[in-house]
Amino acid sequence: MPSTILGTPALGLPSILLIASSGCSFLFTTQAPSDEALARAPGPFECTSSPLWPIVDTASAVYGVAQMGMTLSRNDSDYADQPLSRSAEIALGAGGIALSTASAIYGYVVTARCSAVMRGPPYVNPPPPAYSPSGYPPPGYPPPSYPRPGAGSPSLPSSTPQSNTSPWPQAPAPPPAGSARPRAPQE
Repeated sequence: MPSTILGTPALGLPSILLIASSGCSFLFTTQAPSDEALARAPGPFECTSSPLWPIVDTASAVYGVAQMGMTLSRNDSDYADQPLSRSAEIALGAGGIALSTASAIYGYVVTARCSAVMRGPPYVNPPPPAYSPSGYPPPGYPPPSYPRPGAGSPSLPSSTPQSNTSPWPQAPAPPPAGSARPRAPQE
C-alpha cells in the first residue's frame, strides 16, 4: 500500500506544500513609494523592511530543489499507485521552484528599497571611487607638471654613447662592413 499523509500521497505532498508556500513576498510585502511620490508628498509611509518573507521564499526554493532531486532519482514505476505521475511531479516542482525564486528576488529588492528609503536621502549608496592606475593622480587632482623639452634640461652631445637603461638585452652589433664571414666546411 502506498504511503499517505492526511490522505495525500507522500510523494505529492511536498510538491503541494512547496507550491502553497511559494510567492510569500509577492503576497505579503509592501513597496516603498517612488522617489517622485516622496518628493511630491513627503511624510509617513508604510513598507516592508523585514526580510522574513524573502527568507521563507528562499527556504521554499531550496526545499523544492531537494525535492526535485528526489523526484528525478526515482523511476516511473515508483509512481504506479500514485495519483500524480513522475512527470507531473517534476512539472509541479519546477513551477514551485520558479515561483519561489522569483518571489524571493522580488522580496529582497522590495525590502532593500524600503530600508534605504527609511534611512533617508540619498536612497542609493554613492558609487565607489574610480579606479586609477598607479602613477596617475586620483580623480579631482590636476595632472603632474613635467618640464618642457629644451627648457632647463641639458641635451647630451651626439657623440656620447647613451647607456642602456632597458632591462632587456640588446642585440649584438652588426659586423663591420667588408669583413669576411667564415665559411662552412664543404664535404
